[in-house]
Amino acid sequence: MFSLINLSDLTGYYSFIFIIMFIIFIVEYYKLSLYVGKSPIHGSGLFTCLPIQKGDIILDDIFPHKISDLELQKDVNDRYFDEFISREGENINHCSNQYNADVYTKDNKKYSLIAIKDIFMNEEITANYDIVHSKYSFIAGSKEGYTNC
Repeated sequence: MFSLINLSDLTGYYSFIFIIMFIIFIVEYYKLSLYVGKSPIHGSGLFTCLPIQKGDIILDDIFPHKISDLELQKDVNDRYFDEFISREGENINHCSNQYNADVYTKDNKKYSLIAIKDIFMNEEITANYDIVHSKYSFIAGSKEGYTNC
């Protein structure tokens, strides 16, 4: 019988599509693994439903609401900062000693939140604002009266 399509070729094609869809699912699932909850540090905080390993990207883009080519550097006024930052990013609390995340960028356009130590399920994700501010001055440092953790 004449066939335009070799069925064995389709098997490889569908396997490839399945793998791509699975990877997309995992990426989306990890995005959903973060939640905002009541924080013992201050008001609300960012937490994880799943364990996160040291070196993992927690948030791929802390400022997703800005023009992608716009570089964020020294002077970003509060109004723009508040418009650019993600809901998750605005709920990262300061912790001076027990922080478990840090901010990183390659190009001053896209800022990621990276785990600097293993983070357990339902643990709050925190950063040391003063360390972040020393690298990226447009992100404020800690203020007097912040909880010392």
